[in-house]
Amino acid sequence: MIYYGDEAGMWGGDDPDNRKSMVWPELKYENETYSTVTKFTDSDPVAFDREIFDFYKQILHLCQRHPALRKGAITTLQKNAAAGIYAFRRDFENATMIAAFNISSQAQEVVLDIASSEKRLFREAVSKRISTLQDSKLQIKIESRSATIFEIINQ
Repeated sequence: MIYYGDEAGMWGGDDPDNRKSMVWPELKYENETYSTVTKFTDSDPVAFDREIFDFYKQILHLCQRHPALRKGAITTLQKNAAAGIYAFRRDFENATMIAAFNISSQAQEVVLDIASSEKRLFREAVSKRISTLQDSKLQIKIESRSATIFEIINQ
């Protein structure tokens, strides 16, 4: 779910500071102070965040290009609340996508059991890095507070 302004890096406090005018890249804004339930904040900059906007565009483009990111059967490959790791596989028609998330504050090495006897190739959807299965397992590194998405490219 993308909320109004997330794609531009907007933030806000408690009501009524959570509903603001949209920020646009061609406009300049004054710093803002807002209130929360418990305190008044220091002055924060208000600006359109091009890096976040480009990230949203990239992810939305991936979802448009790969129906298996939107439809199909989902199989959990790994969930480890203590480590902050969750990974799943999604199959739709002849396509398979794998998504892995790391919400912890440290990069993590993760081994996913893909349960395949075939030697399959996996391409990371953003970097295009190629990985292969080792004994039906896909070993990946996920940076802290990030995710990675793979597609199987030799089905």
